[in-house]
Order: sequence, then C-alpha cells, then structure tokens
Amino acid sequence: MDLVLRGPSIRDRLRANVAPSDAEKNAIVQALDTAEARLSILQAGCLASAARSTEEATLATFVAEYSSILSKIRQLPDDILRLIFLHPDIHDHLFTGYTGRSSVVAPETWHIASVCSHWRAILLDMPVWWSCISTSVTGGQVCVSRLQLFLRRSMNAPLSITLIREDQHETTPPPNPEIVQALTREAGRWQHLLMSNGPDLTSLPLGGCFPLLESLVLASTDGLEKIVHAPKLRAVSFRHIYHAQLEAIANLPTRPILRLSAHIGSGHLCQSLLSLFPDTIHLTISTNNKTAWRGLPGPHPHFSVRTLVFLGNEMRVYCVLEMLNVLNLPNLERLELIGCWKWDFPSVDSHMKRSGCTLKELLLQSTRIRGPELLELLRILPTLETLEIAGPYQIPNSITDPVLLGLGPTDKGLLPALTKWVLHGTYVFSTNTLLNMLEYRFGPDKRCRTPTIIDIILRDRSFSAVDLQRFAALPATNARISLECFDEDRQWVRICNGRWWR
Repeated sequence: MDLVLRGPSIRDRLRANVAPSDAEKNAIVQALDTAEARLSILQAGCLASAARSTEEATLATFVAEYSSILSKIRQLPDDILRLIFLHPDIHDHLFTGYTGRSSVVAPETWHIASVCSHWRAILLDMPVWWSCISTSVTGGQVCVSRLQLFLRRSMNAPLSITLIREDQHETTPPPNPEIVQALTREAGRWQHLLMSNGPDLTSLPLGGCFPLLESLVLASTDGLEKIVHAPKLRAVSFRHIYHAQLEAIANLPTRPILRLSAHIGSGHLCQSLLSLFPDTIHLTISTNNKTAWRGLPGPHPHFSVRTLVFLGNEMRVYCVLEMLNVLNLPNLERLELIGCWKWDFPSVDSHMKRSGCTLKELLLQSTRIRGPELLELLRILPTLETLEIAGPYQIPNSITDPVLLGLGPTDKGLLPALTKWVLHGTYVFSTNTLLNMLEYRFGPDKRCRTPTIIDIILRDRSFSAVDLQRFAALPATNARISLECFDEDRQWVRICNGRWWR
C-alpha cells in the first residue's frame, strides 16, 4: 500500500505525535478506505494466493498505524492527557488495610510511558506519576537504581512507599544501607507507608517527624514509638493486634484516627482498641477465634463507627458476624461483608435492634448467603439505599426468583428506599423475573423518582434480542442503568442508558 507523506515517516510521526495536515488527513482517509476494503476481501477468503497472508499482515499494519495517527486522543491538549493518565479507573490501587477502595493510585508507570515519545515527555514532567514506590529493603543494585530514579523524578511530590520482603525465610539478609538511607532522607515526603508484608519500623533509622504521613500499614507494632510527630495521620492498619501491644498503639501521637484496620482475637480487645480511638468512623476487622466474641457482658459502650467491614477470610469454621454481639454502633451506615462463608443472622438482627442504627449501604462480596437468608436480612433493613452483591465466590442461589419478586413492588415490597443496586456474578434467577422487577421499579411510570444507579454484570447467561430491548427501554432520566452480558450469538454486550456497545 503506497501512501507518501512529506517529512517524517509514519513511525516517527507516531513516536513524536506529529499531526498530519488537512491535505494529508484526506489522503490518509482515502488510503484507509481502500486498504480496509482489500483487507475485508482477504479475510473473507475470496482470494487464494500463496502471498495472501503476507499481504494481509501488511494491510493490517498499515490500517493500525494510519488509523492511530488520526486518533482523537492525539489531538488532546497535554493538560487533558495528564488528567487521563492519572484517572484512577485505569490503574491499580494501593492496599491500605482493607479500608475500601483506596484513593491512592499506583500508576502503570512503564506501560503508558512506552506508547510514544510525546507521552513519555509528558509523564517525565509529572512528578506525581513517579511518587508511588514499591521496593525491597534487602534488594540489590537494581532496586537501588530504580529507587533513586523514582525519587529523582518524583521531585517534591508526596510519596507512597511500599516496603516488601523478597525472602520470607529465617535467613533474610539485612537491609541494604543504600536503600534505607535513600528512603529515610525522604521521610518528610512520606504520605502513605505500607509495610504489611515487609520489615518493621525498627529496621529503619527514622527521625520521628512525618509532616505529610496520612496512612500507615504495619505487620506489627514494633518500632511504633518512632512515630513521634505525624499531624496528618488518620488511617492505621495492623496485621495482628494483641493486648500486650495496646500500650504501644496508645502512644501514637496523632488524634483523631478515623480509619482503623486490624486482625483482632477477642471482643474485649476490640472494645479496648476502639476506646483508644473513639473517633474511628471506618473500622475493618477480622478474627480466627470461634469463641472469644461470645459471652462478653453488656451493656456495650457506644462507638462512632459509620462504616464496618468484616473480613471472613473464606472460613467455614467460625462466623465473623458474631463480632456484632460485642459492638454497639448507633451511627452505623455502611456494612461490608467480604469473604464471609458462614452466616449468622441473629447477630445482625440483635445489633440492629440494640443499636437502633439506620443502615443505608450493604456490600456482600464473595459472601455465602442463600436466598432465604438474604430475604430475612433485607426485611430488617427498610432504610437501605445501596445494595452491592458481587465477587467470584458469591454462591448462585443467593439471588433467586423469590428475592427478585420481593424487590418488586416498591410500595409493599423490600427496600423501598433503594436507589443503587450493583449485581455482579452468576445466579439462578430467571431473566424474565429480573426484567419484570426492573420494569416495575424503574419503568416508564417512574415509580422511583430519586436518582438511580443500576449496575448489572452477568457472565453466565445469554440475553435474547427481546430481553436486551426490554432492558434498553428502561428510562434513563435521572438514572444510570447499565447491563453487561452475552447476546444470543455469545457476543459480549454492554447497554448503558439505552446505548449499545459490542
């Protein structure tokens, strides 16, 4: 395929983001039409030739390169590109102690910087892009060079530091002095420090002053006394907490601590920990003790927790929900159950009655709750506004036809205040029952007038053309309603507010 452009070659234009002139754009569009038509003929197999595969590959490369040079993203200003590059939805997020989705973005540094020289130049001029650093304190010269590179490019941006231990054996080598010194010199820039799977604070010669530190994730409390001044610290996470460690935790210089995460072995310890941090509004706890949460005499003190996250660790031998028997959380608004494989409705019911809390949000992620149990739970949550059910281990019979029928009539059914429903997974309900429920609650008669979000992803079934049309017809006014599934031809389909993508 011949297309002669004056000046730089197509490869050089792509690397440097050199935009074509109007005349060149017209020539490129015409050439692409010709190439795509020829490529369609070859791919259809209408021509039999020994050189067909070579020509097909050449045309495919031509179409890809010249389509890219016309791409809209190449016309965006650098400021807009910077915002896109840092958008949290295209990156991983740092683990910050199971306190929900972290707002700390861990950029895919090398991938985006390798697209073209223009993008690389933009990223090199973005200190925040290089401010998320993960390294082993026992690493060799490669780790040292990479750490120094990131510290240099991040300039004065606040740092998110993750310290890992490459060798978990007893013969772990001592920390590399070059890495330790490079990190501690920048302690004034630390914003997030994560050491949940690495060394403790005793391995670092810290000065004690951390003016920017906001979150701290540790495997133990060893060396915690080195945190002398951290005025912005608001989130703390420990892998395990024991009674003997409470004194060290109590000496943390910062108050209030708003987000707390820990593996806790008893109800008394949980109450003691919350008493140390009475302003905690986001609490994440797990346990592996079957009996320590029972029999703690009341009355139980009130705490200000608004978001409670239970980590069941996918265990069947104990029920993490029994923790509710020693808690009294009248301000609780959001409950997250993650990996809870053993269910205990009485603990939830008794806490709701005892505390008088008004629960507004419920997340069930990889939690093994069956349809009748879910119905029993939803009946005691009339104020629930958000229901999220997702996860690879969510059992199929947690959402059944009776559950959807119960969610149907909003005037006499379950969850009359529901405005956000997220459903991801594989379930046994029928497609028709699902659509009937959605049409009743969110159909053209506008029974639900409040802003609504419906997010459904079903990877186990195919929707007929009629079913897809029914979903697409749901009104989009004051709502965002989306569905991802397969169609009759097993093609992946996404519908959002009536618009289709395949």
